[in-house]
Amino acid sequence: HKAYFFRGAGIAGATDSEERCSRGEIIFDRNILDLIPTENIEFVERSNNHFQLLNVYRKNNLNLNEKTRGIDEKLLLTFFPQQLLKTSYLGEFREIATIFISFDEQINRRDLNKLVSTVIELCDEMGGYFNRIDFGDKGGIILILFGVPVSYENNLNRAFDFMWKIREKYPDSLKAGITSSIAFTGFIGSSRRAEYTAYGDQVNQAVRLMSKAGWGQILVEKKTADKMDRYYQFSALKEILLKGKTNPVSVCQLLGKKICQEENYFKGELIGRVKEKKKLMKYCLKIIDEKFRGIVYVHGEPGIGKSRLVYEVLTSLDNKIKVFTLQTDSILKQSLNPFNYFFRNFFLANCTNQRKNNRDIFEQQYDLFINNFSKNNHEQAEQLGKELVRLKSIFAALVGVHWENSLYEILDAKGKFENTSQGVKVFFKAQSLLKPSVILLEDSHWLDEDSKIIIGNLIENIEDFPLSIVTTSRFNDDGSKTKLSLKTSIEQVDIVLEHLDDKNVSDFIFYQLSSPVNKNLENFIKTKSGGNPFYIEQFCLYLKENNLVELDKGEYKLKDQRTIEMPTNINSVIIARLDRLSQELKQAVKTASVLGREINVEIFLELFKNTQAKFNKNKFKKILKEGKIQQIWMNISEIKYLFKHALLQEAAYQMQLKRKLRELHELTAEIMEQKYLENEEKYAQISYHFLKGENFDKAAEYSEKAGDYFKQNYRNREALSYYDQLLNLLNRQKDPEKTTEILLKKGSVLQFIGGWDEAEKVFNLGLNIAEKTGNKIHLVDLLNSLGFLYINRGQNEKSRVYLKKSATIAENINYLKGMMHAKERIGLIHFNKGEYPEAMKFYKEQLKISKEEGTKNEVGKAYGNIGILFSVQGDYKRAMQFYKKQIKISKELNDKNWVSKTIGNMGNDYSSQGNYPKAMECYQTYLKISEELGDKQSIGRAYGNMGRIYFEQGNFPKATEHYLKEIEICEENGEKRGLSIATGNLGVIYHNQGDYDKAKDCYQKKIDICDEIGHRQGYAITLNNLGNLYRDQGNFNEATKLYDITINIGKKLGIKHHLCNFLLQKAKLLYEISNFDEARILNEEALRIADEVNRSSVIFNSKILKNKMDRNIEGFIDLLDENNLNENRSADINYELWKLTGKKIYRSNALKLYEKIYKKTNMILYKQRIEELS
Repeated sequence: HKAYFFRGAGIAGATDSEERCSRGEIIFDRNILDLIPTENIEFVERSNNHFQLLNVYRKNNLNLNEKTRGIDEKLLLTFFPQQLLKTSYLGEFREIATIFISFDEQINRRDLNKLVSTVIELCDEMGGYFNRIDFGDKGGIILILFGVPVSYENNLNRAFDFMWKIREKYPDSLKAGITSSIAFTGFIGSSRRAEYTAYGDQVNQAVRLMSKAGWGQILVEKKTADKMDRYYQFSALKEILLKGKTNPVSVCQLLGKKICQEENYFKGELIGRVKEKKKLMKYCLKIIDEKFRGIVYVHGEPGIGKSRLVYEVLTSLDNKIKVFTLQTDSILKQSLNPFNYFFRNFFLANCTNQRKNNRDIFEQQYDLFINNFSKNNHEQAEQLGKELVRLKSIFAALVGVHWENSLYEILDAKGKFENTSQGVKVFFKAQSLLKPSVILLEDSHWLDEDSKIIIGNLIENIEDFPLSIVTTSRFNDDGSKTKLSLKTSIEQVDIVLEHLDDKNVSDFIFYQLSSPVNKNLENFIKTKSGGNPFYIEQFCLYLKENNLVELDKGEYKLKDQRTIEMPTNINSVIIARLDRLSQELKQAVKTASVLGREINVEIFLELFKNTQAKFNKNKFKKILKEGKIQQIWMNISEIKYLFKHALLQEAAYQMQLKRKLRELHELTAEIMEQKYLENEEKYAQISYHFLKGENFDKAAEYSEKAGDYFKQNYRNREALSYYDQLLNLLNRQKDPEKTTEILLKKGSVLQFIGGWDEAEKVFNLGLNIAEKTGNKIHLVDLLNSLGFLYINRGQNEKSRVYLKKSATIAENINYLKGMMHAKERIGLIHFNKGEYPEAMKFYKEQLKISKEEGTKNEVGKAYGNIGILFSVQGDYKRAMQFYKKQIKISKELNDKNWVSKTIGNMGNDYSSQGNYPKAMECYQTYLKISEELGDKQSIGRAYGNMGRIYFEQGNFPKATEHYLKEIEICEENGEKRGLSIATGNLGVIYHNQGDYDKAKDCYQKKIDICDEIGHRQGYAITLNNLGNLYRDQGNFNEATKLYDITINIGKKLGIKHHLCNFLLQKAKLLYEISNFDEARILNEEALRIADEVNRSSVIFNSKILKNKMDRNIEGFIDLLDENNLNENRSADINYELWKLTGKKIYRSNALKLYEKIYKKTNMILYKQRIEELS
């Protein structure tokens, strides 16, 4: 409707005069004086322009009985709601909400008209009453009332929702005051002229709050704020003194909406499900008392009441448990959709799409969340708080907010995904410390692959947190239960919902029809519904809406069953319901169904606009509202609606002609393409709609964009899905060149996630196509990819063939990038085999080409490769020079990931030189940067490296602590290679301490993992360690078998760094069993290889064994004179000299050193030697 007002010089003059009045006075200005004959009035001058009226002398009597002219009702309805015109009462006391809004009274006419129109439109939409617009001593004001002339159950919610929407549209140019109370409402005035309004102390207080507010502020009395605290954020202000009040008043400022509150769309009592409700309640209560940390599955067919049961239990525990709902996506199954959807609602509820505004709101809400959590005094709260601060940009990215140089922006794809997973876990852990929490995962049968990974990580190791998951799920097609794949065994509880029994069906029918039914009708509905609650509901609605039942003696009965064409299945029932809707609403429902169960209002609006002959925005709003009334959908936020049941959306979608669906899908894609041109997150949806719209060229374009986006963001399963979709489209288009390009992308993803067999097939398919098309660049890239794959598999010779071919072709066509990768990987083959001069040759060629190509990160990688190569040869000085060059480039590129890894490599070099303080310093920096980046794999490695330093220093307790920390991180992260290394290292500690059972258990675990992941080198190292254990236990036959296996593997793999140790350990065994000749041969080979690769520990121990076999006292004395001899080695040399010479000085030196070392290590060998020397 409309509003009328008066504004201008006359109103401004009257206001000015009013401000000069004292009680009982009438003041007017010169403009009025000029209009009135001065002989008719008595007055005195108060100033140059103002006068006080003292008396009036009326010469002509006014005709006060003149009839007033009536106003046409249609005209009245333009300004007043119909309910007001039909109201018969004059006044009553009602509970109301009062809003006074102030605006700049100097506003121009056009802007004023726009403002008032917006306020009236929203007021009507929210069910409020636009009382008046006025210009007076308080400037321009608008008065809005909620609760009159029609009241709703949620008047206060409506008032705040209205005011916040106005605030969003006019953030800085309005101010307002809100109160709520019982007030007099009704007509004030006479029979000639009256106004419908509200009066009372709280109404006056609202206008005074408005006056105290600053521009952009909304002030609320505290008792009203307390009522709305569940839905809105407030900040308490100092108490202020208001006009008419003796004491100061407590006031709050409205800041914004809290988490979007879902509608209570389950009405009435839950019928049946007594046992299931009791079981679910039991486990939910166990979350509170810390006896349950797991997953409760509620299984059942569509419509059986899974969500209804969960809602009933969780809402009954509302004061004890906090519930966080994750809703899956039934159509696209978009990566991380449940989390994107949840966090958008949490941090950006009802936010617009203006990115700057979104960031401001996100910052405000995130800081508020951090501030609330900082008050928690749980022992783990401080660490969680630090993580939440670190992960701020990760959460921002989840809701589509980005800024330059944030943590999220500098991470690679893997880092982004891992930090997202970590962030989700930290968030829910933190929430559970505020209040025991349940994550409600709706429809887990639709969960995407990446979300499954995050859920699996989330539920790991949460024993100390009152947090668990409740999920609803349908059965699989084969009738089996949907289950989440988890890394460790946690408690999983199943609740299966069957059809309602006859008694509960009867009760449910009674509830739906609100009256008893006769037996015939009851049996009819039972037969048709099969005891499914949703089907019963739909059948009852169908019967009532089609006027197929009638009351007879207080019971419903079928009018005439013989003439009823009753639908035979639920889909028909739903379609029949849709047919009963108004034509406009039905068409709108069908249009919205194309968007899926979740309806984006902005996209729906554009679709609606494009499918209407004449568009009217009010008509669209009416459609949304009518859909809610008809229980088709519900609004979960200002910009999101949700079909109330998936079956409603599916039926509306399926009832349309394919041609119409194609049109709607293509139109949807075009709208989204225009709206989300630079929003990469939307590419998958755009691709889907173009595909459904059979615009295959556009579908291909966005399939590739979506695949690339997911690949870059470590959402590998999604990337593979879209690359496969694109390959199918390219097959239709017969485009072999593009097909080869996509096969390369797909293969690289498969290789990255360890799908080597599939990657090999994909690369070979691409290779065949490239050979036919003659595209040499593709040929080089595919040969390089296959070569790298075979390196990872340990098939070095096969890899060499492919890489040499690649290098030759690349050189012929001057393809620098291809040449560079080929050279690097050939260098890696030589490195793995210990052929370091050859490796150096190829790494230098890689460096030269990368400089020619001008790719800085490739130059950095080449420096790093050369640094590692110098390191393994013991040339640590030159290694450091190249590491520093790599770090310099990484810092220029702001690549903290490579900075941290290179510092870790520097730590390894310091460790190899025995400079443990420097090594520890590097590892601590490595750990710090890795924690900042959230790089779990590197964090685990840093702990492992530090553990190794403690081990080398003989501090076994500290080494054990760090290895266990590494194991915990690797288990949580699913990092099997790191887990195998840490477990093996822990086994070495147990072994050295004489705990052979624990050591053997660790070695076996590592062997199993290495066998599983195909890590042949790790497998051989651990078999060697197990051989050492058998040797120490005197089981020489088993030890010999294992040594032979490890030496064979070492020679095949060409891993000289480890082969020399394998040979040495067997030589030691042969010495112990007095097979000196063969021991000597193996030891000489071990020493030769160790010298070649500069492995100092093997060189030392090999010389010890040689001197023992030669009984070479001078050789031992020479060893004592070596520089940088640590306590362990010095003790061993003195011990062997005592054994050879019997001299007390050597015995005394050895005993003192072993006693000192044993205190730190508890090493069994040192204990035995102390006993021998004592």
